[in-house]
Amino acid sequence: MASHRKSDMSAVPDVRRAVCSDPRPARRSWRDALCLSASTLSLLIALGSGAQAQDQQDAEPARAAGWQYSANTNAAFTLTDNVLLTQLDPESDFITTLTAGVQVFNETRGGSIDLDYQLNYDFYVNTDELNGFRHNLLTQNTFNLVDDLFFLDVNASVREQAASRNLRTPATTRTINGDQIMVLTGAIAPYIDTTIAGRVGVFARVDYSTVSFRRPDVSGSSGSGDDDTIWSGNFMVNELDQDKRLHWEFSGQASADDDNFEQQGASAALRFNVRQNLKLLTRGGYDKSSGRLNGFDVDDVFWRVGFEFEPVRDAFIRLEAGERYGGPSYDALIRYDVAKALKINASFVQKLQTDQDRIIGMVNDFITVSNSPFVGIRYEDPNPEAALSSGVVIDDELISTSTLGETAQVTLTGALGRVGYSLSGYYRTREYDLILVSGEVLEDETTGASFSLSRDFGRRTSAGLGVQYADEESNYTDADFAFLVTDFGDVAANLTNNIDSITGNAFVSYMLSPTAQVSLNYSRSEREDQDGVKVEENAFMLTITKVW
Repeated sequence: MASHRKSDMSAVPDVRRAVCSDPRPARRSWRDALCLSASTLSLLIALGSGAQAQDQQDAEPARAAGWQYSANTNAAFTLTDNVLLTQLDPESDFITTLTAGVQVFNETRGGSIDLDYQLNYDFYVNTDELNGFRHNLLTQNTFNLVDDLFFLDVNASVREQAASRNLRTPATTRTINGDQIMVLTGAIAPYIDTTIAGRVGVFARVDYSTVSFRRPDVSGSSGSGDDDTIWSGNFMVNELDQDKRLHWEFSGQASADDDNFEQQGASAALRFNVRQNLKLLTRGGYDKSSGRLNGFDVDDVFWRVGFEFEPVRDAFIRLEAGERYGGPSYDALIRYDVAKALKINASFVQKLQTDQDRIIGMVNDFITVSNSPFVGIRYEDPNPEAALSSGVVIDDELISTSTLGETAQVTLTGALGRVGYSLSGYYRTREYDLILVSGEVLEDETTGASFSLSRDFGRRTSAGLGVQYADEESNYTDADFAFLVTDFGDVAANLTNNIDSITGNAFVSYMLSPTAQVSLNYSRSEREDQDGVKVEENAFMLTITKVW
């Protein structure tokens, strides 16, 4: 495989790594495959963070080449006290979830194939109208068509998630009566990645991506969504010798989708090595983009200046400031591995994109931090499931509005003996391409935090807990609702202007054998809107998993 497939985050990667970070998720061993049970999967969602996922990938042992297969079966038994997710007169129910899954992996010099498919069936004792199937698929494949020159990426996914920003979010992953949607994504990307005389890197890539929305097996009145196809291309030519006093790079990109949202741009960047641990950065270029409804038409130059600094070993700081998208623009990345007990990651990211583009980016499994010419790390959205549910829905469909978003995030992770922990906080603001009746641009902001703690009690037993909190607010009002109904049709409830949510999860698991596991899980979900309407749920789950 080409060298760009290996990313060393302890040092400053070269420019090609900034665009071509390894998109494959962490490999799973036979024992790790047990974690595909419904309870463990929901726990990972609750406790996960971008830094944890990256740490797992960095610490992952090498796997043998050749074809590897595994299959898993899972039986989960759940007792919930609010099966219909109502505020008044909640009803309890007992749910049996049966899961069958298959994993296929192959990696050779000619590329890699990775497929993971899970089929779930939920059976309710009292609420039988919710009985039905759920599908989850993720496949990410890379083919080296011409040795160390021409490559092809093929990715796809199928998953179900909330379709609107309302209070109907269950404490466990299962079918519910409405507000769920099936999201299908696919992407194919041929690209060239090579060097000239060992000194100049050349990268050129074309992406064809699609996202579509389907009603799941069990669904209420939720709409489908606005399917989208996105074409994009980018190229980069850069100096590879990192030790040279002056390092240069030229790049360009262009994209377009079915709804005529277009973006083009080009940039040039220089990095000047003042000394071994200090580098000055300068970058400038041109942006052009066309919004759909009322704004985000950009046709302007941009610039940034900044620096990279490594004050001590295992510490890295990059700060940039300038002007872009018609206003001030900033980009920041801080990483400090104090010791195994504490790793600090902080970032500030600004991005202009559509909701559909965000969803496709998650399937490709990496979004580079801004467009920095010298540092590219995997940027994990702190709330990826909100890509669809926070969009603007008109006439029961997610319309392709563009958003200009800024996200600041800080994550602390570490391990003390057998105890691992993660603490994360983030703040995100977004401006939508939609004007309210007041004449203001539709905006929202989210403040969130999460905490997780896990401990191994010997070789067979482990336990953990986690909490997530999010406060979502927007400047959307009842007057705007009346305006949108009059001019555009019905508007779904995901435009509510304030939702507070908190979820908690605790588990204990025991390895019956190297290929079998039993786990007990408790989950609680609580969501409240601006009118004081609150929905709460408690759920207990017993899961038995077997890997074949």
